[in-house]
Amino acid sequence: MYSSSNQSGYRKVERTAAAVLLPKDAVSAIQRVRERHGGSPEGCEPHVDMLRPFVDTAHFGTIGDAIKETVSWLAPFEVELGRFCSIVRDARHAIVLEPTAGAYDLRDLGRRLLAAVPDCDDLATLGPDGFAPHVVVGHWPQANVDDV
Repeated sequence: MYSSSNQSGYRKVERTAAAVLLPKDAVSAIQRVRERHGGSPEGCEPHVDMLRPFVDTAHFGTIGDAIKETVSWLAPFEVELGRFCSIVRDARHAIVLEPTAGAYDLRDLGRRLLAAVPDCDDLATLGPDGFAPHVVVGHWPQANVDDV
C-alpha cells in the first residue's frame, strides 16, 4: 500500500481520498453501465477523486477543518457528466465519464482543496494539464468507448 510522510508531517495513504460524491440517480445509472461491462472499479460507488492519495484517517479532524475553511464560501454548482472517453494509466485501460458542463467548477474546487492540503498533489501532477476531473466507469484489458 502506498504511504508516505511529507512536509506537513501527516501520512498520505492510497486508501483514502477527498472526493465529490454523486447524486443517487447518477450513481444508479453509472452502476448499471458497470454491471453490463465488468463491475465497479475498486469496489466503490462512482465518485470524482479530487485529492488521492489523501491523508491517513488519524488526520481527518485537522485536515477536515482546513478543508471546511477553504470551501465553506463556495456556492453550489452543477456538473453534467456527458462524455465517455478512454484513458490508460499504469498499463490499465479505463472508461471514464468526463464533465461536459461544470468542469471549470470542479477544477477550481480541486485547486482550492490542494491549497488546503498541498502535499496531496498526486492527481494534480499526473498530466501536462494537471487535474482532470472524471468518474471511472470501469477498467478493462482494452477499453473501447463505443462498447459502453
